[in-house]
Amino acid sequence: MSPSSYALSCLSSCSNSAARWRTARSLATFLRTPGGSVSASLTTFLWDRRADQHHARPAEHITMYNPYAMRAVHQLGGGDDQVGAGILNGMITQQGYPIAFNELFHALGWIFLGLVVFVWLARPPFGAKSDAGAGAH
Repeated sequence: MSPSSYALSCLSSCSNSAARWRTARSLATFLRTPGGSVSASLTTFLWDRRADQHHARPAEHITMYNPYAMRAVHQLGGGDDQVGAGILNGMITQQGYPIAFNELFHALGWIFLGLVVFVWLARPPFGAKSDAGAGAH
């Protein structure tokens, strides 16, 4: 059982009646399904966007007026500048995705820690339960 499923089941099972428990579980399941879909799509979108940004920055410096870049393109292509430019483009893309992955999951880690603190400080929705047969002390 994943930690998020465990937390949802603990939160949804804190009610007294079985009807409320079933309602809470069905609501948790309903929210988990679209929430997972949206978060996966959003994460993929942000990862791809950051990879494009990490590709664009180094690629801006590769021009015909930069002799170092042109020499590298010529050497990578074995004399053919088109092949060298393709290889260099692949190398830049290959480096952009891991950098974007690290940045995105670093940010997601901070968001997760913030949510942990938020949940930790939240008041529980239930009060202390007293037994009707026992006297109040």
